[in-house]
Amino acid sequence: MSTLWLAAMGLPTMLAAFGVSARAAPTPVLVMPFAFADDGAADQAVAHAGHLELMMRELRVAIDQKGVYRTISPDPILADFIESDAACVLQRARDLGATYVLAGAIQTLGATASNVWLGLFDAADGRRLSCWQSTFRGDSDESWRRAANFLGEEISAAPLPN
Repeated sequence: MSTLWLAAMGLPTMLAAFGVSARAAPTPVLVMPFAFADDGAADQAVAHAGHLELMMRELRVAIDQKGVYRTISPDPILADFIESDAACVLQRARDLGATYVLAGAIQTLGATASNVWLGLFDAADGRRLSCWQSTFRGDSDESWRRAANFLGEEISAAPLPN
């Protein structure tokens, strides 16, 4: 047997021993803060502020853990950027190195039920590539955490957009 053949056969074992993976680097996605889709949610914005912050943090963690995407958060100082038009958001996403933008909205459905809508958009042209919707009972931190983890799993499990 040739030495080259033996080296080729042992290469995968050597790479595994050094922790080298052939896995692609995670795709950068800018995760925008959720908007409130209706007057009821906006009226409850103060009450939901802590839950919403928790959900955003948990959603980013859930997405990052799967390794498909690497989340980027907009700078909290840039509130005017968050409220600006789509072209400004897309430009800022590209400036931050994002390939995609994940944006969402919360809609209240009752005293404790909420509907979450998320869309994945191409940072180059704003085209919507995927969307998800989930309804959950949002009366505790744990329910908002579970909703965020569920959505993070769904987003990471979906095929990467072309």
